Amino acid sequence: MCAHDTIETLILNSKIRIISNIPIRSIYKISGLQRTILVVDAIVVASTSDVLTKNVLQEAGSAVSTQYDTETSSKTQNSIQTNGGNLSCRRIYFIPCENLSKTADKWVFRKFVSEAIAMAVNDQINNIKSIAFPAIGCGLLGCDVNFVAKALIAAVAYELKRQASLQLFVYFIIQQDRQNVFEAFQNQLQT
Repeated sequence: MCAHDTIETLILNSKIRIISNIPIRSIYKISGLQRTILVVDAIVVASTSDVLTKNVLQEAGSAVSTQYDTETSSKTQNSIQTNGGNLSCRRIYFIPCENLSKTADKWVFRKFVSEAIAMAVNDQINNIKSIAFPAIGCGLLGCDVNFVAKALIAAVAYELKRQASLQLFVYFIIQQDRQNVFEAFQNQLQT
């Protein structure tokens, strides 16, 4: 990457995608009228979101749930990684986002993204080449969706610029009934 590249150029060239209309168990990529399974190497879960964590653990299966429970009770480390279980990914990264609130600043999102990308880079055994993030804060917390989209995409762009040789496809997963969130992310990528 050249020194004169801007974040806009980086975003266009970094393989960042926004996906909507997907169940947790099988991540789908919507392409026109066709629906194809999108397989990612790792998914990221904001473990401080009880609803998201519970849903992912339920879909991933009892082995992953047991592994998660064991790790949370025996580790002082906050972030946990498990295998994908019944999901169509190899790894699940559970990362706490304690300071996430309706008034969270961009640094909360940057820390979350930075931790996830660091976990992917350090997960050399699994050779992580693609990662899917939730649109954290856009659900029950009611954060401004435009701010969240801008903060998350900027955080990913920052990490990819900082680690220019990193080959990583990044996906943002949006709940199918959240068209406004999808549009906010789509608009942010186009600016």
